[in-house]
Amino acid sequence: MRFAKGQSGNPGGQSKIAKNIRDLARQHRPEAIAALVAALESPGERVPAANTLLAYSDGKPAANVNIRVITSVRDLSDAELEMIAREPDENPMIEYEAEATEADSQ
Repeated sequence: MRFAKGQSGNPGGQSKIAKNIRDLARQHRPEAIAALVAALESPGERVPAANTLLAYSDGKPAANVNIRVITSVRDLSDAELEMIAREPDENPMIEYEAEATEADSQ
């Protein structure tokens, strides 16, 4: 599904229910942290509690994602070009390029 340029994918914004749940969770944050600290004393709960406290104490670590942006056929390796030439019906890249070309021509 595509949106027009400048159009929001969520024009209604966040629902009031989600905001209420978030606000309620924030109200219980001190008790939740206390429960995690108490769980550090329990052998069966110690590691998960420690992991949670460490993960959220300074914010969850950013996920590293490697993305390769292909803007031209010149960005492809010989092996990738051969794959496209052999399997044009099963290659999502060709379908995407066809959709983009159709959208550009309209």
